[in-house]
Amino acid sequence: MYDSLKILFVEDNETDVRLMVQMLKKEFETVSYRQVNDADALLRALEDERWDIIVTDYSMPEFSGEEVLEIHRSLGLNMPVILVSGAVGEEIAVEMMKAGANDYILKDNLPRLIPAITRELEDYRIRLERKRIQNELTESQHRYQTLVDMSPDGICMLDTRFITLLANPRKAVLFGYETPEEMVGLNALSMIAEGYREDLLTNMPNYLENGLIDCMEVEFLRKDGSKFWGELRCKVIKDDYGTPQSIVNVVTDISQRKAMEEALVESESRFRSAYENAPIGMELLALNGRIMRANKAFCDLIGYEESELNRMSFYDVTHPDDVSKNTQIVEDMIANRSDTVRFEKRYIRKDGDVICVSVSSTLIRGKQNQPLYFVSQVQDVTRQKQAEQEIISARDKAEESDRLKSALLANMSHELRTPMSGVLGFADIIIKTAVDPEIREMAGLIQISGKRLMTTLDSVMLLAQLESTDNVRDLNYTFVNLSRMLNNMADKLRSRANQKGLELKLEIEPEIYLSTEYHLLTQAINKVLDNALKFTESGSISISLDLEVSDTGNSVVIKVTDTGIGID
Repeated sequence: MYDSLKILFVEDNETDVRLMVQMLKKEFETVSYRQVNDADALLRALEDERWDIIVTDYSMPEFSGEEVLEIHRSLGLNMPVILVSGAVGEEIAVEMMKAGANDYILKDNLPRLIPAITRELEDYRIRLERKRIQNELTESQHRYQTLVDMSPDGICMLDTRFITLLANPRKAVLFGYETPEEMVGLNALSMIAEGYREDLLTNMPNYLENGLIDCMEVEFLRKDGSKFWGELRCKVIKDDYGTPQSIVNVVTDISQRKAMEEALVESESRFRSAYENAPIGMELLALNGRIMRANKAFCDLIGYEESELNRMSFYDVTHPDDVSKNTQIVEDMIANRSDTVRFEKRYIRKDGDVICVSVSSTLIRGKQNQPLYFVSQVQDVTRQKQAEQEIISARDKAEESDRLKSALLANMSHELRTPMSGVLGFADIIIKTAVDPEIREMAGLIQISGKRLMTTLDSVMLLAQLESTDNVRDLNYTFVNLSRMLNNMADKLRSRANQKGLELKLEIEPEIYLSTEYHLLTQAINKVLDNALKFTESGSISISLDLEVSDTGNSVVIKVTDTGIGID
């Protein structure tokens, strides 16, 4: 017995309907039904509920079975329709069956109704299930077709002769065709470069037997003859007997990856060449200090073969006094305080010699910022250190020489000034007290020569002071208005020049300043002016001040020009 039944009667005779319902309740636990007898009522019933089956009379006062079938067909309904009538000939029944009725039963043979309904309900269930499966299959095909069409890989279906049956849009783009349809009928092997084509043909029986080609790198040919690198994967589709029927072919474009791999190989080759042939020592160190790699320059520097260094750590060749400092540097770098450091240390060569080196070490880290190893560049600076030490020694000697020279000059100045002061004093007394003119004249000559000697001594001491390193450091630099200073010096010189009948000319640019030691500069200029005035008997003395500007810097030029005898 079936569970339930929802039946729609299109019948004008209520007695016939009750009779049929009583019969149906013997077969179904629950029978729900509605009776209609015109088109409007039928449409409302179909709109209100979902029915399992329609049972209709053929001829009614206001409706007919033909109209019921027409409405059923126009609405696209799938539930079965059974014709039950008391006066239908065989010819009419056949016409109704052609019009869409599933069965017809005469009212005088109603016992046939139950098996007819049961049979049609089962057929209806099967039709619904078949339609559901067909819809699911269509939807699945649509999803898979969308996946294939949207795939970033080129996908195609081949027969067992490798003829293309269909292809997705990406496949056409990869191989340079305008549409996938253009590829249909082409032999897939013709799209593979020759060297790889022969290999595929040779191994094809094994591929077909195993049913799979997984991740083979192949060079493919485009329509225009150009080549590109792809990754080939194939799956053989077999029937229930294991016979190959078709081949799913998938091609992934790996041109960019291959280009990157080639660039990486080239870069590694360049790095290896630069590493091996570098003029300075290079080494790769593990985090524990073990020497993993060392180039020829480093081996020559340290005196060991690379095979020997591979069994050592940098501690083994580091001077004992530098080990602690070196260890601290390594620990700081690993602690992420710095990835590159420069420092100096000492190595002990295999022959026992100690050398000074400059080290530039870089910590290489992984993708997760984890420390991996060190790359160090090592340069021998032993000679440089020796040269620096020699320079320091030479500087110390020069400073000592300057100090001794200054002390000597100071002592000479004292030793010369003391007796000369006595000579000048006695000469002055003789000039003032002597009666004999000849003696006074000779004393005057002594006084003039003595003063000249004192002036010369002052000049020598001034030059010594300027050349002394200590004195240069002790100079008191101030901003000096050179224009004003020279004008003042010229004013003081003018009366003396007029007494000798000399013309004093000035060519001084206004407002020129200089950071200098004022006292020493005025002493030097006064010496030059005194010399010009002393040795110029006629003519003129010119003083000029110019500012010279150049790309390398600005310069101040002070000139004293005279018409005297000059300097031999």
